[in-house]
Amino acid sequence: MVDGDWSQYHNEAIEIHDRIVANGWGEWQFRYSGHSISGIMGALYVVTVPKPWVFIPVAASLHATAGLILALLLFRFVKNPRVAMLAALPFIVFPTALLWTAQPLKDGFSIAGFLLFLYAWFIVLDLIRTREFPTAKLLGVLASFVLGFSLTWVAREYLVLLFQVICAVGTVILGIRAIQLTATRRLHISAAILILAALGIGLFIPAALPGGPRSTMWNGENLASVSVQMTDKGRWDRTRWLPDYVDDLLAGIAKQRRSYIRSSTGEGSTIDPQVSFVSATDILKYVPRAIQISLFAPFPKDWFTHGDSSSSTAMRWISSFEMMFAYLMLPFAFFAVWKWRRLPEMWMLVILCGSVLVIHPMFVPNVGTLVRLRYPYFMTLVCLGLAAFLTIAPQWIRRVRGLVVR
Repeated sequence: MVDGDWSQYHNEAIEIHDRIVANGWGEWQFRYSGHSISGIMGALYVVTVPKPWVFIPVAASLHATAGLILALLLFRFVKNPRVAMLAALPFIVFPTALLWTAQPLKDGFSIAGFLLFLYAWFIVLDLIRTREFPTAKLLGVLASFVLGFSLTWVAREYLVLLFQVICAVGTVILGIRAIQLTATRRLHISAAILILAALGIGLFIPAALPGGPRSTMWNGENLASVSVQMTDKGRWDRTRWLPDYVDDLLAGIAKQRRSYIRSSTGEGSTIDPQVSFVSATDILKYVPRAIQISLFAPFPKDWFTHGDSSSSTAMRWISSFEMMFAYLMLPFAFFAVWKWRRLPEMWMLVILCGSVLVIHPMFVPNVGTLVRLRYPYFMTLVCLGLAAFLTIAPQWIRRVRGLVVR
């Protein structure tokens, strides 16, 4: 970890620090050179000291918040705070998390942002069930939506659009449900109005963010920015039955993938470099493979191998141990989906985690980068599997003891 993206952010933060010291805070830019982390670090350097370790409290707070939110999410299923906390431990302590807790990177913002966004929807589902005036929960929904969108926007603007789309679909579905419950007098009309108002505010929060997801921003050229520049547009065959806006977004994914493959220097961690998309149909056909990569890469054949440098080799070994644990827990994650299938929270979790897990391998054909990008969605499923295992393990132990006694 002696070098990497963080060193660039540090150097840019030093530049911001020097400008502010010389000319005042008017020199400060949030996205300095296009990097929000540089702007944040530069401000920290001015009020503290210009050393990268001053970012550690920020990174630690973000990661701790994410771990706590995950435990609260898991508690909805296991109904046991100790089991929920224990199940969330891998998310907190896995060495991969050192990438954004031991060095200044932006992943901590997006990870905490996603889990807060997911938690907001869990609270919305609570509101739909209640018959009381849910003032406290409404404030919780608004706070979670605002923080979730804002933290995601700081790190990965392209995810804000995806979350906004999910928000729109969820607002329509839950809005209809709230109206139905109000008509049958199972939900107070004032509560229903407040719920719809909260959903509406959550839907339009992204538009209020500076440079939020507007049609001029979310075009094919800058969708899913992965810090690479396009050198050519490449071939793209339009699909007539798709709206132009959707087709443009898919074209953006295809272009980002080609650009990432061209600029990639770590051939050992590049996956499916021969695959390129020239139409929406190609992307649709790649979905099963994207799911396989998101859930199971790095694959066993790549475990405990050597990378291009000592740091990449160390990370490969670390990820190998982590994937061994994940391989054991993922079957229990599928069991958890079946076990708690009657809870709407389960399907909200599966839809939110699954949609992003499918999208990321489309435009990031690099396992090393994908491990960081998928962490909150992938580890939520892994920890869900651990939670399911911890709930059924006592039953297995009792049965085994019973057989031994007999």
